[in-house]
Amino acid sequence: MTKLQANVVDSIDAVNENQWDNVVAQSECGTIFQQSGWLRAIERALDRTPRHVVIRKNGNPVAVLPNFVSDIALPVDLPVDASAVGATQLSSVTPGFGGPLIMGKKDRVLGALRQTLERVHREGSVFHRMRILDSNHVQYAQTLRKWGYRPSLLYCRFALELDDYDRILADMDKERRKEIRDAKEIEYEVESEEIDRETMRSFHDEYLKTMSHVDGSPFPVAFFEQLGDHLADQIQIFTAYVEGAEAGQHLYLRDDNRDALHYFFAGVDEEYFRYSSPTLLHDHALRWGIENGYERFDFGSTNANYANGTFNYKQKFGAELEPIYEWEKGTAPIRWPVYRSARTLYRRHSDTLEK
Repeated sequence: MTKLQANVVDSIDAVNENQWDNVVAQSECGTIFQQSGWLRAIERALDRTPRHVVIRKNGNPVAVLPNFVSDIALPVDLPVDASAVGATQLSSVTPGFGGPLIMGKKDRVLGALRQTLERVHREGSVFHRMRILDSNHVQYAQTLRKWGYRPSLLYCRFALELDDYDRILADMDKERRKEIRDAKEIEYEVESEEIDRETMRSFHDEYLKTMSHVDGSPFPVAFFEQLGDHLADQIQIFTAYVEGAEAGQHLYLRDDNRDALHYFFAGVDEEYFRYSSPTLLHDHALRWGIENGYERFDFGSTNANYANGTFNYKQKFGAELEPIYEWEKGTAPIRWPVYRSARTLYRRHSDTLEK
């Protein structure tokens, strides 16, 4: 029996790009967020320490699990920052989605994967989290439980099958159909942008306006530049023009291995909402996806809360609700229970304030 070789690498550059991406493409659960280009953009632009697990057979990868170590946002105010108290997390993958990707005989590979992960867990992070996108990962649910992971369901996503535009339009909520109909009575057009560094910088300017309105924590322009460098052929930016004036942009990720189109970043200032720019952009993306052979359209993640405005907005496109499971395992016996308890109290307090 051929022995498996297990390694933990501190850079995606330490693995042959074609071999890594072949595992992503050939495994049942691979997505664009585990491809080498996405991981390379994170490594080069964000404050993350790579701890990628690679299992090889005869020198060729048969399983990969991308991971990054980063500071965690403490759920309580302390007079020190997270790094000062050793509050780090191991994540697969942030931003994006991760989890193990396996080829070949699962039992042997999973055994090697578990042993190698235990080595990474002993490096000092408070917990390990895997944010799962592909539903095929459910086959590992019992295995992950045996390994000490527990699932949580705080987020969800909406997805559409891209078969026939008329069918999609007919299945939308009447409010969404009216919005599309009314918006199209205004002189408008939507154009595709050629992806390069300058385009990504320009999009980032609009993205910052959106993030300021939602009080979010934006990614730096360097991340967008790196995405343009390493995933240009899998990025689609649409720009809406209303009565000749630019009225917002959306960035979509093209997962060509899975024939899926993912909405990921918005660059639409509030002043353009009166033109229904977000809806016009999504409507155009749906038709573009069908015309270009994509089979699924993913509206991206949102809070799993029926009362959430973004939840309701996406639902009215007639999309199917799908859960996003996060699997967590505490890896610091003392700090993990303390952190988890503080986080629970923080979330309860936040829920109370929202009500």
